[in-house]
Amino acid sequence: MSASFKNVLIMIKRILFVFSALLCLAACEGLEGGGKGKIPNITLAPGEVIENTLTFDVTVNDAIAAAYMCVPASSATPEPATVLEKGKAVTVGQTSSITVYSLDFEAAYTIVVAAMDEADNIVSETLSMTTAEQSLHLVLTSSATTHKSFVFTLTPTNADAVYYKMYVKGETATNEDIIANGESVSATEATSHTLTPEKGDYFVAAVATKGDKAYRAKDLEFSIAGAEVVNVEVKRVDAKNYGTDILYDIYLKNSDINVIKLDCYFHDGSTSAFGEYVYSNKSEPGKVAHSYSYSTLLSGTRIMFTGGTVKVEDAGSGQHKIIVNMTREDEKVYDFTWVGDVQWK
Repeated sequence: MSASFKNVLIMIKRILFVFSALLCLAACEGLEGGGKGKIPNITLAPGEVIENTLTFDVTVNDAIAAAYMCVPASSATPEPATVLEKGKAVTVGQTSSITVYSLDFEAAYTIVVAAMDEADNIVSETLSMTTAEQSLHLVLTSSATTHKSFVFTLTPTNADAVYYKMYVKGETATNEDIIANGESVSATEATSHTLTPEKGDYFVAAVATKGDKAYRAKDLEFSIAGAEVVNVEVKRVDAKNYGTDILYDIYLKNSDINVIKLDCYFHDGSTSAFGEYVYSNKSEPGKVAHSYSYSTLLSGTRIMFTGGTVKVEDAGSGQHKIIVNMTREDEKVYDFTWVGDVQWK
């Protein structure tokens, strides 16, 4: 064999060696670990975007483990090994639909999926997605209903303004009417409101607005039964002047009541026989008037009052005019006016 032919063979062997090395480098490109084995394959596809929720599809094959992380696009992209260590697991060998919740609205995110094979080769893929604008929303809920009041709560989301309006059942209320003629309330926090209309059936409607958008909550229907007024007869009214206090004892009678005694005081140092007595179950300094009242039924049971007023006015000719509006703890109401002579003790 000639020397020139041997040199050609040596040159060919060297070229083949370099070519093999290059093929190996190409096969290992993008891997961490660099071991032998079949390289993991990752496929990512964006899915549905609903406000601050992102969904994506991921398929991982030829791997023994995989995981993902979702980070703000403004943050540094985590290393594949970190994703495998701290991320959430991804099922290998099938396509999975993954949803990431409670993200910021209108924000860009990077989804990183990393996978590792038996030879500790690690590969990763990334996907960029952006959340949507927060929707305008309003929730109208009933909190409490009594014979004379209706309490409701308004909870707005992403609103610039919120309005509500009560209307009688059988009538209607348009969004434009509610905005123009309704009550304006906070658009940034939940608020509670109380309606005290007359006896009847009603609806309350509420609208939230943002720019040129309007969202109407489901109208709530409610009924006011009205208080049961107890018919009473004034038997007599006693009064006593204590110098700095005036005391009235108003005695009433009804078929279900043995005696009602309303003890009404002025305790602000006034000696006037006239005024308005605001109900309270104890003397509270600083108040203009104090009224301690109770009902004693035929059974002997005492029923306290929860609120109301007793007004005493000069009716002329030495007589007094007494106007009573008191609500018992059983929600029955005494509502009457009496004119007559007071018996001073």
